[in-house]
Amino acid sequence: MYRQLDVRKDKVFYISVPMEASLMGRPGPSQPMGALHLYDTKKREDKVLLQGIGGYGLDKEGGKLIYRSGETIGIIEPTPGKKVGDGKLDTASMQVLSDPKEEWKEILREAWRLERDFYWDPEMGGADWAAIGKRYEALLPWVAHRSDLNYIIGEMIAELNTSHTYVGGGDVPDRKRVGVGMLGVDFEPDGGFYRIKKIYAGENWEDDWRSPLTEPGLKVKEGNYLIAVEGQLARADREAYAYFQGLAQRVVTLKINDKPGEQGAWEIGVKTIGSEANLRYLNWIENNRRKVAEATGGRVGYMHVPDTSVGGVMMFDKYFAAQQGKDGLIIDERFNHGGWSPDFYTEKLGRRLLLALSPREGKEFVPQQAFFGPKIMIVNEQAGSGGDLFPYYFKKEKIGPLVGTRTWGGLIGMGGFPPTLDGGMVTAPGWAWWEPNDKGSGEWVVENHGVDPDYKVEQRPDLVLQGHDPQLEKAIELAADGLKKMPAPLHRPPYPVKAMRAAAPEKVKAVAAADK
Repeated sequence: MYRQLDVRKDKVFYISVPMEASLMGRPGPSQPMGALHLYDTKKREDKVLLQGIGGYGLDKEGGKLIYRSGETIGIIEPTPGKKVGDGKLDTASMQVLSDPKEEWKEILREAWRLERDFYWDPEMGGADWAAIGKRYEALLPWVAHRSDLNYIIGEMIAELNTSHTYVGGGDVPDRKRVGVGMLGVDFEPDGGFYRIKKIYAGENWEDDWRSPLTEPGLKVKEGNYLIAVEGQLARADREAYAYFQGLAQRVVTLKINDKPGEQGAWEIGVKTIGSEANLRYLNWIENNRRKVAEATGGRVGYMHVPDTSVGGVMMFDKYFAAQQGKDGLIIDERFNHGGWSPDFYTEKLGRRLLLALSPREGKEFVPQQAFFGPKIMIVNEQAGSGGDLFPYYFKKEKIGPLVGTRTWGGLIGMGGFPPTLDGGMVTAPGWAWWEPNDKGSGEWVVENHGVDPDYKVEQRPDLVLQGHDPQLEKAIELAADGLKKMPAPLHRPPYPVKAMRAAAPEKVKAVAAADK
């Protein structure tokens, strides 16, 4: 991926970033991976100036360059052979005198102007934007903290009644966070210690999906007891993870036993993780997939699509390809938090049977990656933006029914905007979706309403607490019904006759005569 293109005289500057570092939703290493390039248009040469940076800036003539790499900021001449650390500035001793009250006044004005200049509707939806600005400026004397200002800005831009109006950041005090080491397990107290009730499976070939206790060579299993962490007894009179404070992403020594006691315990070394979210998410997906397979005799697949960006594409393709050969598919897009326009999903889901192929040996098959049986989508109120557009396309293309609850209704999208004076962020929705009609005009869609399901099913808390998923169960019911309506299995037609049979010589003579 290439970004931050800049030009000075006959030189072009840009940053290249490996794709694995730019994947949305996939955290990369703490060290920036950008490489700053200089392309000389006269010599037609491209050289790397600096490796491992996150951003840069140039002076007017291009003779000096400021860069940032993590916490390091430096100023250098833009010549090849430089490395991070060259020209490092002593930022620790830098001070700046500021007047927060004056800054807050300017920032509120900046936020107001961003909406005025970038909001998708120049008429501001009929709102008297000048009057609204004055109304919220009147509250500035009572602002005592940057978070107060964010609250006021949030209320001001909420007057537009539009999705994707966000505010955040700014000059707020740093908060020290303690990284708690996690093991990807469920604990339960038993006999004064913690018993390992469940170990969550991971995908250990990817670090973000690694399950620590499932790594090769570790002598630990479900039902074992955690006895000690880094030499400290892990008694059940405290929260289990109280013993793991400050141990995130570190190799720790644990004592494990098959009974709740110290005698006979053994030691293992394991590298913890900083979050179990991915492991528990993967467990939820796999449990749903198994439920669908068991209920349909393995004929219907299941996938969850978390967004319409890079992470969602990876999850979609993984489960789409891995379940080929099944008749139907349940697409779960609940909690889909959006991204881009997801026609790349519906193009695959909407594929129709074109031709079948018959080899000399083996069964007939269709040489397409597709599901030709029932396809059901599950939606809920926490799916929005691209998560609104996905079911809208699914419904418009008549791929299958929607099950669940109406989606969020946020389809006026946003782009990038300059930061505020103190580095804060305010967004202005810049484009809206509408459906054309045969007259060339049309109507605005989805925003402030969402996409309605064909079968409304609420997630009743009492049923969920009993282990049910009413929305998934309804989707399974519809998929099973759809299986009954599928056409007959493929069977090849009779082989064509392309040569005259030796048993009918009179036909051969007739053909020969006709040829003459």
